[in-house]
Amino acid sequence: KRQVKEKEQALRDAQADQERDTQQFREEVEMISQKYDQLQKQTLEASAIGKKLGSLAQKPRLEVSQTLSSDKAWRPIIREVDKIYPRFSFLLQEACPDLTESERRYCYFHIFGFDGNEEAKLLDINPDSVRTKRTRINLKIQKGPEKEDNLRDYLIKYLLK
Repeated sequence: KRQVKEKEQALRDAQADQERDTQQFREEVEMISQKYDQLQKQTLEASAIGKKLGSLAQKPRLEVSQTLSSDKAWRPIIREVDKIYPRFSFLLQEACPDLTESERRYCYFHIFGFDGNEEAKLLDINPDSVRTKRTRINLKIQKGPEKEDNLRDYLIKYLLK
């Protein structure tokens, strides 16, 4: 009887140790994941296109040729996001196959994290149009009870995880 109690206690102790170890590993994985997310964001901001967009966003006014009004202007954005987030295109298509090409492009652009006024300037549209665009994409892409208010958070945290 005593041996059974000792074995039961040893088993409980081992289980408690395993639970502590599991929790510690979860915390370490979360910390590494956060650092990786930060590194991806910094890499995107430090990229040539990230710097160019950041610089243009700070200008008081842009020439039409400096805005994202042509297919050629979108290529480096899409290329850079696909390089840093390799599964983005696939996951975006899987999450919402009915996005238009314009909405897909906007999701790529939105990953850079510009505010609405900066986006409006770079896209050469009214800031209200940026809000409308975000709302429409949110309605298409975020279905279900876990709906995030912020499209970028959804794209980064949920789509890319």
